[in-house]
Amino acid sequence: MNENHTFEQRLAIAKGRRRTKILGLSIILFSINADLITLLSYTEAEISAFLIFKHLFRFLATVFLVISTYKGKNWARIILIICFSLAILLAFFMFFVLLLSDITTLKKVLSVIISTFLIYGLSVYYFIFSLNFKAFFKEQQNNNQ
Repeated sequence: MNENHTFEQRLAIAKGRRRTKILGLSIILFSINADLITLLSYTEAEISAFLIFKHLFRFLATVFLVISTYKGKNWARIILIICFSLAILLAFFMFFVLLLSDITTLKKVLSVIISTFLIYGLSVYYFIFSLNFKAFFKEQQNNNQ
């Protein structure tokens, strides 16, 4: 951390670091949870090597993007914002489609849909608007140069 920072700047950077770690861990844990729920919803006959590889790739890509964002890579932050925004829109669409057609399935996946709104919604808000994240992110970018 730069010694020329004021106390308030150092505090914002420390808060941003801590909150980014917590949010990153939440994103990774949610990704594991969503992948497991999805894989467990398939029958044994439906599970294939491709399906397992697809979910493993998705999980590893999420971990890579979260770590890259933590390290101050702006391209990773932008990709996460875009992917999470699309996931929120898809969850919103799925909620209404299932609400109008299949309440039984909606009851099964409602926790995943609500978690998607919460985790990804907070992530998008945090990565775009949080002053603590901006201070931490700028510090990470300066350290990488």
